[in-house]
Amino acid sequence: MTYHGHPSTTSHLNGSSEFVRHSECLNCGSSDANSVYSDGHEYCFVCHHYVHGDGTPSLHIHQTTQVQILGSAERLHKRKLSEKTCQRFKIYRDGNKLRFYYHDLAGIIRGAKIKTKDKQFTYEGDSPGTFFGQHLWPSTGKQVVITEGELDAASCSEIMPTWPMVSLPTGAAGAKKAIQKNLEWLQGYEKIILFFDNDAAGRQATQDAAAVLPPGKVFIAALQGDYKDASDALSAGDSDALGRAIWDAREYRPDGIIDGKTLLELVTTPSPAADHDYPFQGLHPMTLMMMRQDINILKFIKIRLNKAET
Repeated sequence: MTYHGHPSTTSHLNGSSEFVRHSECLNCGSSDANSVYSDGHEYCFVCHHYVHGDGTPSLHIHQTTQVQILGSAERLHKRKLSEKTCQRFKIYRDGNKLRFYYHDLAGIIRGAKIKTKDKQFTYEGDSPGTFFGQHLWPSTGKQVVITEGELDAASCSEIMPTWPMVSLPTGAAGAKKAIQKNLEWLQGYEKIILFFDNDAAGRQATQDAAAVLPPGKVFIAALQGDYKDASDALSAGDSDALGRAIWDAREYRPDGIIDGKTLLELVTTPSPAADHDYPFQGLHPMTLMMMRQDINILKFIKIRLNKAET
């Protein structure tokens, strides 16, 4: 995201240091919205991320609506998620809770999903209707991976940080609705990879989501082995299985639809002149012989001649 505004030459945060230059924001990825000041502190005018003069980031200066920013990004050791990935996706630890911050397409935090240690979920603030992590990526590209949960998207990004990774906001049950709501954004990608959980609910959600996506763009990623989801695989240290699932994603084809490429040999193989002969030689030139796929009905007419006519 590029920032087109012009910050004041004096920092609005401490009123004393002077603006020095623009730089890239390592928090949101903006190319020039981050301002560097003479005392060494930095402030991004897009994501409102603040870094102290000694390089220590502050996690409490954010522009939000109806949601309070609590907690901080830190390494999730059991999940094998780095602090950098958690900061990028705004996955914050708040005591014994994890907070997943949801942004609108402008990058403003609108709400937060809270997960407790015993896997109870609550939500604060507004629901923007976007995928989790969607604000991090452009609206066009070669491929995008959609996972079922927030930790799954972060796990995929941990091993493939340049690939767009997002997750469903309400899990498998809301897959179809979430896809429909963000269909315009998804249509900007050449390849849409669905990477849902390896269980009955995940498989059903895959079918529901694929049914409303553009034909020919949908690919299905599947983990090999007993892993339930992407986070499960990374937690086990099996990043290879995670990468293979994404790289080897297969094109989705609805039941009854046959890929034309698979029929090439069939349609280019010449048919034999005939499979069987008729017992009557005179029928050969009239019927072009008897073919296996043909149904031939012959009607023989018995002609009776009157004696008077003879």
